[in-house]
Amino acid sequence: LFQKADLNSVEIRLFYMGGVSLAFLKPIYYEIWHYSGQWKDVIVSEKFDPDNHDPSSTLGPSEFTKGFKEIKVVPGVEGKAGISVEVGKKDTHLIAVEAGVKLSAYAKKLEIMAQKRNPQFICALFLAFRFGRVKHGAHYEYLNDYVE
Repeated sequence: LFQKADLNSVEIRLFYMGGVSLAFLKPIYYEIWHYSGQWKDVIVSEKFDPDNHDPSSTLGPSEFTKGFKEIKVVPGVEGKAGISVEVGKKDTHLIAVEAGVKLSAYAKKLEIMAQKRNPQFICALFLAFRFGRVKHGAHYEYLNDYVE
């Protein structure tokens, strides 16, 4: 939209990008207390099932590594679009603020929570702050033409 004309100016640009994404779904196991008779309580590690488990009998999560063998990979695509505002007094340093929207779509609904409504499409707003050094590229060369 507006290109950086000199080193003390502001650049405003629209951007868009897309690509592939992968979702890794790992089941969560919980320590569940089962009463099996007088003085015979049993604590077992089970996948959480909201239809069969009472929150009062759930003692807490099992170790994180439990369920690694059951990880499922779900492929997807994503797109991102937004606006970027870049400022800076030097051509070798980048300072920018970006805002926009991101949409991810997966091959099937992702079982994220123990509920019936799990998403297949995820839309998110984002705000990002970027900073760093610019070593080469069109941005760096363009500004160097005006410094001399």
